[in-house]
Amino acid sequence: MSSQSLRYPGLLIFSALFSVVLLLGVTLPGDSRLINALQDSGHFLIFTLLSLAVLWSYKTTTDKYFWPILLGCLLFGAVMEIVQYTIGREASLYDLLMNAMGVTAGGFLFSGIIRRSIPRGLSVLAAVLLFVIAFSGPLYWLFVSQVRNTDFPILVNLEGTAASAFLRGSNGGDVRIIKRPVNWPADIAADQERCAIVLLKEGAWPGVSLIEPEPDWRGYQSLELSLYSEQQRMLPLSLRINDRTHNNKFKDRFNQKLELIYGYNHFTIPLKEIEKLPSGRRMDLSTITTLLIFGTKHQIGGEFYLLSMRLR
Repeated sequence: MSSQSLRYPGLLIFSALFSVVLLLGVTLPGDSRLINALQDSGHFLIFTLLSLAVLWSYKTTTDKYFWPILLGCLLFGAVMEIVQYTIGREASLYDLLMNAMGVTAGGFLFSGIIRRSIPRGLSVLAAVLLFVIAFSGPLYWLFVSQVRNTDFPILVNLEGTAASAFLRGSNGGDVRIIKRPVNWPADIAADQERCAIVLLKEGAWPGVSLIEPEPDWRGYQSLELSLYSEQQRMLPLSLRINDRTHNNKFKDRFNQKLELIYGYNHFTIPLKEIEKLPSGRRMDLSTITTLLIFGTKHQIGGEFYLLSMRLR
């Protein structure tokens, strides 16, 4: 592409520099699944606008340079991912996918609205569909976060739609939402149709993690856990809870042993005990970030069931 074919060099330079600033210098505040999903999907908007700006810069000869310009935008995105990796930020194939979808959306919009080479309605429809796909992640996390907030003070509603989003296997544990086993005694979780089975498969600390629990536990008295074990021998587990300012040291979090016997096990833990940390610091009950139930490598091959987890 020759410099003579460039109609708006200032727009080209500005759009490139602005994209670099957004991609390398801007991070959304917060550290939640929703914020991270928005950060990733933001690549779609950046590259939609970038491709439109570059195509407009070469407007007089766009018919000739249309595909090379779109390819150049994709290569620019790949270079940015490499730069992110070299400066210590995470490079991602998912970001490349968002870049490509954004470039495609920009190409559709320019072709329909500016070039008029395809029907305008078709170009807008294609761009809107790409937008919905690109932002399906943030929309999903927004939905399940609202469900989680509605369920609170139930921390995990295994009958609801958000359990599989926030309940994850950790450090070699595997978690599955299943129907309540029919061979259990009739009085055990009789009002529940589903429970979570936690398989201790591998690793040093296999278990289950409640990611992004509702953070503000103030105003409640206790944490209640209901678990079930089909193992004849006692199954020793550990409970870990920490807040946002946790320094990753053992004494700076709440730790408690949970000894599961065969059958139904119910634990009630006062929040006053959770608040008092071995380090002498008081846990901030308004910023709870982590809740783990886990075993050790000696329990690999074992399993247990999670029935309920709530505050009272």
